[in-house]
Amino acid sequence: MNERSRRLRTGIFVAGAIFLLLGALFFLGGRSLFTKKIKVCTYFDESVQGLSKGAAVKFKGAPIGTVSDIRIIFPNYVVVTMEIDESSFSGARGIEGAFRREVRENGLCCRQEYTGVTGLKYVDFDYHPMEQKKQDPPSFIGNTDALYVPSVNSRIANIAASAADAIEKINQLNIKEISEEATGIMHDIRALLSNQELMATLQHLNAVAANLENVTGILGRAIDEDKLGNLINLLEGSMKSLQEFIRRLDETTTSANIPECAAVFRSSASKVAESTGALEHASEAVVNGQQELSNTLLKLNQAIDSLRMLIEYLERDPGSLLRGKTPDRK
Repeated sequence: MNERSRRLRTGIFVAGAIFLLLGALFFLGGRSLFTKKIKVCTYFDESVQGLSKGAAVKFKGAPIGTVSDIRIIFPNYVVVTMEIDESSFSGARGIEGAFRREVRENGLCCRQEYTGVTGLKYVDFDYHPMEQKKQDPPSFIGNTDALYVPSVNSRIANIAASAADAIEKINQLNIKEISEEATGIMHDIRALLSNQELMATLQHLNAVAANLENVTGILGRAIDEDKLGNLINLLEGSMKSLQEFIRRLDETTTSANIPECAAVFRSSASKVAESTGALEHASEAVVNGQQELSNTLLKLNQAIDSLRMLIEYLERDPGSLLRGKTPDRK
């Protein structure tokens, strides 16, 4: 009896262990046997170092499946087949059609990404409409029931390509020729700065500028606001005196009172004399202003003649600004 009990207990223990083992296997991976899978394939024309069978497949970083196969299309391409767990998506029904629609309409692609600093890679699905390759599967993939999704180059591949392109452009530069041209330019600049004729031309330009400033000052002094105001006031006073004289003469003639007319006439004559003096003073101021203005115009003509000579010389030989004045040939 004891032997039978011991054997029974041993059998129950073994059966329980087997049951627990099967349950663990089911929870760890056996459930995938009852989950619908979607086959997706793509190809890469870059290195897949770090990507292997069983590597994770993610959608915007969320795990959705694994890499099931990696196949080399010699010599340029690597075809990668993935299995996507349909249950990873809410509303899983029709997910294959949704994938196909997103590829065509919104630029859904896959790209290799690094898992931290381990050097291992996974395949990530995301939207890259500006970088997307052809949406139709290439002929070298062959007949397959897998859904084709285009791929784009990884960030590391883009950086490496940019660096290689930059190095190639640097290699194409002729450093020696550039250095010789820079040295020649420096010599030309030194010769230009030491050219005496060019320095004389610049000094002449400075003299012309100084003359123009002098002319401007003379014009400012000749057309002074105070002088103009005094001249206008004198002319207004003279006009008022003449108007008063005419008014009184008209009144005197109307009243026909001779003695009073004589007195008025004498007073008016005195004011006319004063007005005449004021007019003479105003005329003298105008004459002085005309003399200063004539001097100013003379200097302005001289400055214009200098500028005209310079412009005519530059029109005949524009390159003289860089190499200096060309010596006259006899």
